[in-house]
Amino acid sequence: MKNCIKENWRSMISQALAVAFILFVIFYHSSSQKQNNNVSQSPETVVILATPSPVTQEKLDKEKIEADFNKKYNDYLAQQKIPLGVENKSWQIIDILEPENKKPYYSYKIGTAEFRIYERNEPDKYGSYDWRDRLGVYNNEKEYGNPAVPDPDFFVIRKIMALGHGGDRYIFFENWSGGAHCCQDEYVFRLDGDNNLRPIQILSLLDGELSSKSIIKKNGFLYLKLMDYRFRYFHTSFAGSPIFYQYLIIDGDQFIVRNGDFREEYIKQAQKNQAQLDDYLKNTKIEDLQFSEWSPLLVEQTVNSLMAGETEKAWSGLDYYFQKFSNISPASLADFDSYLTGYSDEDIVSLEDFKIEIKQLMAEGDFL
Repeated sequence: MKNCIKENWRSMISQALAVAFILFVIFYHSSSQKQNNNVSQSPETVVILATPSPVTQEKLDKEKIEADFNKKYNDYLAQQKIPLGVENKSWQIIDILEPENKKPYYSYKIGTAEFRIYERNEPDKYGSYDWRDRLGVYNNEKEYGNPAVPDPDFFVIRKIMALGHGGDRYIFFENWSGGAHCCQDEYVFRLDGDNNLRPIQILSLLDGELSSKSIIKKNGFLYLKLMDYRFRYFHTSFAGSPIFYQYLIIDGDQFIVRNGDFREEYIKQAQKNQAQLDDYLKNTKIEDLQFSEWSPLLVEQTVNSLMAGETEKAWSGLDYYFQKFSNISPASLADFDSYLTGYSDEDIVSLEDFKIEIKQLMAEGDFL
């Protein structure tokens, strides 16, 4: 009898728990549905749903890069077609100026102008008392004042070069910032035919520099040939970085890009880059193909073709060789591994992203 009562009691408890669970499920479902309906009608939820997805934002960014590149590139091509005008053969290279040691400064003189590099009174950031620190500018024995805007913060002045053009003389001060692989700036002054002296330009050359070899005479005009280092560390080491050249003329107080006058040089360099790519493919084992080795050559070929105005050939060549390496060795698309630049060999570089990166870097500097 007691066992029977116990069994009945257990059965009732089980049934009650089952009913309670069913009621809980029904209540929870009803509450959730009501809550979902309220959320869908909330204005805040509408705002969240209207926010562009990361994919959409990435597409917008790429479209902006494309638009920026196309505008600046088309402007560049149009500018290069403008004729220079009358030939002028009066340029002369005065070359590197030698200083006279007049402690506490070194004196560089040209015409009525004098440039003084003073000794350092306090140690620099490295604890050195290097004498090449402050620049004093004088004309007709009177101090000029602030020689440049912004004031030059000289660390090491490697050399001073001068050019003559008719009655004008242009003086270039090359300053190294003290950084690793960077940076050189050229502070340029003009002493005109009436002996008026003024600063006209600061050329940021990154890792490039001016020398007498940078001066080119062509068709009666004088050009400055400058290395462009905007692709340094671009998916590779500093030593393997792609470079290309730009050509400038001096017109009064201005430097004007005249790459169009060297179209044949760009075409020859692009052909040389293509030969280097073919040679690399021919003489490198498939398992040894590396993105950090062949991609700089491809960048140089593309950029040199662009600078020559061969737009279609530039991009079709990029597509062809990128796809060729991809087909021969998919593993060779693994990125360069560098903690310095954030690249990782666990990432695979895509053709689309590689092309966008090139356009972005080209557009950022107005081709100078």
